Amino acid sequence: GEGLGEMDSTLASRLRMQWWRDAVAEFYENDDEENGGSSSHEPSSAGFLSQTYSASRKHNPIVRELGRAINDAALTRRFLDRMI
Repeated sequence: GEGLGEMDSTLASRLRMQWWRDAVAEFYENDDEENGGSSSHEPSSAGFLSQTYSASRKHNPIVRELGRAINDAALTRRFLDRMI
């Protein structure tokens, strides 16, 4: 079986990947809202934790640069999702 350290490492990797998927999703969800799309503003079941992760993404310099690249090069969500 897996050792405790190996399970922790796997969980940490999964959380990091989810963080990046959420970061990419936020760029395109924000774009949809600006273009008249509907989006729910109700708090998620994750509540505080979800807001904390969202705030950490907004202040991450790599994520900010990714946003510029998305705009400058017209990168699609599908392209970025496939990269992740």
